[in-house]
Formats: sequence, structure tokens, C-alpha cells
Amino acid sequence: MVKKHPQPRSMIFDQIAEQYDTYRPAYPEPLIEAIIDRTGIDGGSSLLEIGSGTGKATRMLAERGFQVHCIEPGANLIRVAERHLERYPRVTFENTTLEKWEISENTFDVVFSASAFHWVSKETGYSRVDRALKEGGYLALFWNNSDNSHTDLCIEINRVYDRCVPEMQRDHNSAQYHIQQREDELKGCGLFDYLMTARYPWQRRYTTEQYIGMLNTHSSHLSLPEEKRKCLYQGIEEVIDRHAGVMVKSYLAVLYLAQKRPGSSAS
Repeated sequence: MVKKHPQPRSMIFDQIAEQYDTYRPAYPEPLIEAIIDRTGIDGGSSLLEIGSGTGKATRMLAERGFQVHCIEPGANLIRVAERHLERYPRVTFENTTLEKWEISENTFDVVFSASAFHWVSKETGYSRVDRALKEGGYLALFWNNSDNSHTDLCIEINRVYDRCVPEMQRDHNSAQYHIQQREDELKGCGLFDYLMTARYPWQRRYTTEQYIGMLNTHSSHLSLPEEKRKCLYQGIEEVIDRHAGVMVKSYLAVLYLAQKRPGSSAS
């Protein structure tokens, strides 16, 4: 059963919940295994997920028998996740944000967030996580980053961006920038002992339709004016179709793991 809370803002992903579920990738299995191995959690552990979306990461832990409580502001996203996770009664959902959530103090062995923590207020987010964790508990944050390659196909797609949306910055070093930024945030909040950053390169194969569908679940693309988005997608479709209608996209999944510092809980 979903406990209802007022939704503070309309989230763009909630408006495209089915498309998000269809086209967004999940995460590499070794990343999930690393969380389990490094934290030592087992079937008796309690996990909290921040921004569970349609349950892509949730499923990977539910299938391993873990109890997961999910907080997610998107009601449509929750409905899709519940459909996928109906066989897992140890997964529960609460329709709220971390900022508005009524904190269960010192309750969870692991708090994790998959491609969502950048939406959380940094002024209060880390301290609220700290309060929810048991002594010695862990915070695991992870994202899929685009791992830009220099294949002919990718070079041609970058030219389409330059032609149709030159204002959209496509920094080939952006993944490394985000990695450093996220490490600095965790280390600088003063509540956790930073343990590690682990990188997991992986690939996913897309048809032309699937690749355009995936792009259309990103806020940066959805917010483009219609004519620019049409130019971009048509150009990308033509490029992929010239390459046998297949796009093999490289991702770099990055895990950031930290442990609650003794006596750190904020009031």
C-alpha cells in the first residue's frame, strides 16, 4: 500500500513513466554485487531507496531477497514500479520526496539512489540520509554516464547535435567532471567516511527507434523547442539507419560508497 503525501512539484519523468520504463537502461550486475559485498547486507537488512522511478534498480535488489522501502515523488512512476514488483511483498513505496519524508530515524542499513540523487537538495539531503541510517550504515549513490566513444557513428551523431542544437553542450569530459563533483560533495558534507568510487563500463544495443525513445526520456531533450527536437531526432535517425539501424551505446556506471560516521547524526 502506498502512503500518500502532497507532491511538491511536477516531475517531468512522471509524465512519461511508461516511456521511461521502456527505454531507460538498468545497471550492470557487478555494481549491485559490489554494494552487497562491501556493505555486508543480507536478507535481514533494511534498505531505503531515494527516487526509485519505475524500479529498475529496485528490482535488481528485490530479486536477491532484500527488503526495500522506496520514496518516490512520481505517482505514475510508482504505479509502473508496483506492477513490476508485485511479486515482492518486501518492497514498499511512499509517494514523497526525501525533503518532505517523515524520517524513520536510525532504521536502515543502506540508503541508495540510482540516477536520482542529483534532484535532492544538497542543503538537507545528506543530513536526512544520515539520520535515516543505523550506526555504521552505508550510503550508495550510482549513475549511468554516457561514455563518449570516437566511433564513426558517434562522430556523425555529434555533428547532428552541432547542427541542430549547437547550444547544447556536449562535453566529452563531462563524465569525469561529474565523478569529481560527486566525490567532493560526499567528502565535503562531513557526515560520512568516503570509501570508494567504482567504475563499470558496459554497453547496450539500441535500434533506431529505441535510441530515439531513450533520448526522449532525458529532461535536456524533452525541454528543447519542438522544431529543434524534430531536427535533432530526424538527423540522428538518418545516421543510425545508415549504420544498419543499430546503435551500440557505451555507458560508464559509477558507484559512490560511503559509511555513516560515528556520532554524525544531525538533529
